[in-house]
Amino acid sequence: MLEQSKLDIFYSKLGYTFKDIELLKSAIYHSSMGKKYTEFDRLEFLGDRVLGLALADIIFKNRKYEDEGKMMQIFANCACCDTCAKIAKSIGLHQILYTARSTLRDNKSVLGDAMEAVLGAVFLDSDFCYVKDIVMRLWSKKLESGIKQDSKSVLNELVQKMSMTTPIYEVTDILGDAHQQTFVVKVSGLGHSTVAKGANKKDAQMKAASKLLNILKNKYNS
Repeated sequence: MLEQSKLDIFYSKLGYTFKDIELLKSAIYHSSMGKKYTEFDRLEFLGDRVLGLALADIIFKNRKYEDEGKMMQIFANCACCDTCAKIAKSIGLHQILYTARSTLRDNKSVLGDAMEAVLGAVFLDSDFCYVKDIVMRLWSKKLESGIKQDSKSVLNELVQKMSMTTPIYEVTDILGDAHQQTFVVKVSGLGHSTVAKGANKKDAQMKAASKLLNILKNKYNS
């Protein structure tokens, strides 16, 4: 049963109150709770697309002098799991999220998915304009921070510049159960390689890329 005080805080920070409370419940009962809660995954699927459209629309209209590549960098930084998870925690979503184990409520991948599921539920409970307003407000700092190239992009440019090839990423292991997995990724480039772990494949790739970048920058002084 939802605790009203935590729900009120969540509504206040989200900036939206659900008309259909069942939609919200479907978005906060994580699929780890059992087969009965598969609607979470469906809402996450929808929310991912709605968030993507909202971000693309905002970036397109507010970055009129940016080319496609730079807009893609901004989009990637805003839509990534890490950003979604941080925003989910900032609005208290982890406080009302139901999971099979309490530790899952602090898992970045779970929190990121839950944030998208909530946006999917808002879309069904209202319309796209409400979702876009929420995204503009909650993602405002990330959207205004400008372009910050991620480690994978920088590594890709460096390796291409030095060898006309691209880095090679390989998932070498997946640890843990289905709802709390840790991915182990190896990245190779310019005769060097590094390994890193992450809550999802993308997170592990970013960490491995960052480690390899440090090695290559020291070697080539770039």
